[in-house]
Amino acid sequence: MTASRANLLNDHDSLAAFFGYDFAALRRRAAHFILETKMLLTAWTTLAALAVYFWITLNVGRARGKFGIQAPSMDGPPAFQCVVRVQANTVEQMVMFLPALWMCALFLNDRWAALGGAIWCVGRIMFALAYYKDPAKRGAGFGVTMLGTISLMIGTAVGLLNY
Repeated sequence: MTASRANLLNDHDSLAAFFGYDFAALRRRAAHFILETKMLLTAWTTLAALAVYFWITLNVGRARGKFGIQAPSMDGPPAFQCVVRVQANTVEQMVMFLPALWMCALFLNDRWAALGGAIWCVGRIMFALAYYKDPAKRGAGFGVTMLGTISLMIGTAVGLLNY
């Protein structure tokens, strides 16, 4: 990086002039937003969801050891496949869940988002435990998971309509 470019990146006035925007004002507004919204329950719920996913991932590692399945193989006995399938399905669900969680917190409120997120976490645990025992009995956990996600999506829509 040239010295003049480094100076430009370190000089906020030059950046503002270059982009035609007051970055100090942008930083103040961002800090104000973060301090005012205090989406702490949503942040804790996100950590809980990540902890659930971490537990599910650890179960895959344990199953690999138990059944002697070496990475990168994803094939093995049905019990191993169930554990791997729970992890894959959880990743698939997180793609919908995490954006819905944070949009609900942003556009509706932190408590509603945290409640929907807690429902999702309970559903994922129910899903995993049922699937590990008998894949045919995973439906209740899947339903609770979807209830959490759908409630977050509805909450987001209600918040947007009232915005």
